[in-house]
Amino acid sequence: MTFSEKLQRLRKVNGLSQEQLAEKLNVSRQAISKWEMGAIPDMDNVIKISRFFDCSLDYLMNNEAEETSIKPFPSQAAPQKTAKKKNHFHIIVAGIISGLGAIGLLIIGILSSVYPAVIYDPPQGEVRAIVATGFTAFLKLHNITWLFILCCALVICGVVIMLLNTRKKGT
Repeated sequence: MTFSEKLQRLRKVNGLSQEQLAEKLNVSRQAISKWEMGAIPDMDNVIKISRFFDCSLDYLMNNEAEETSIKPFPSQAAPQKTAKKKNHFHIIVAGIISGLGAIGLLIIGILSSVYPAVIYDPPQGEVRAIVATGFTAFLKLHNITWLFILCCALVICGVVIMLLNTRKKGT
């Protein structure tokens, strides 16, 4: 296989047009076309090509040297895999955050049903009283309104993270 055939094969395997390759090597598109038609570039450009495609000079210049498998750039496949892993990780974290918040809300709700609270709080100097019962009285009596707010915030944060990740996936 000649240099021109190897260059063309390397370029196509990596999904590059002549213009894109020319831009990466800082040469004109016509130079790439000339090289693929059989002209041999100067040594500086051969070195640039070798480094860009991560192959040996011997492979490029020696017609007998055959490389059995030409691999596309690892940088083209790797970002997609890492992006999927990152997206998957964010969804798992969002699920855990939402789950913790939901479990907290569920526990507070169950406890407020099992241990009902009644608050009888007459204002000073008043004859009538303010009576509070149910869930809000339970939160107030045990002073855990902050925990209720935290659990709600966890659920909301988890849902927002999931929505943002699914929106990124769609675009």
